Amino acid sequence: MPSSPVLLCAGNSSVVVHQWEGSYTQKGRALVWAIPVINKQQRSGSLEFTVTPAIPNDFFPLTVSWTSDTTLALLTATKVTQADDGSPVDYSQDVSFHPDKYEIV
Repeated sequence: MPSSPVLLCAGNSSVVVHQWEGSYTQKGRALVWAIPVINKQQRSGSLEFTVTPAIPNDFFPLTVSWTSDTTLALLTATKVTQADDGSPVDYSQDVSFHPDKYEIV
């Protein structure tokens, strides 16, 4: 976990990032933080920062997004057959799980 403070400027505010896991970038007035993998071994991460001047309403809504290569229920196709005669069909499966919108307000 890197821990060297990094100063970013956004308009009239300055953002100091103190500690982080993963990576982050500043896009305009947004601080975009990414954790590449979340799994059983790596269940959480943290990003510590301060903003001066701090105006609480500037932090909300907080938008969170994620993607996964597995479904929430771990569903998978094991066999595909023709409806009319039950004969097997060659198939492939692509899984992508991502919410349309997730906000903390």
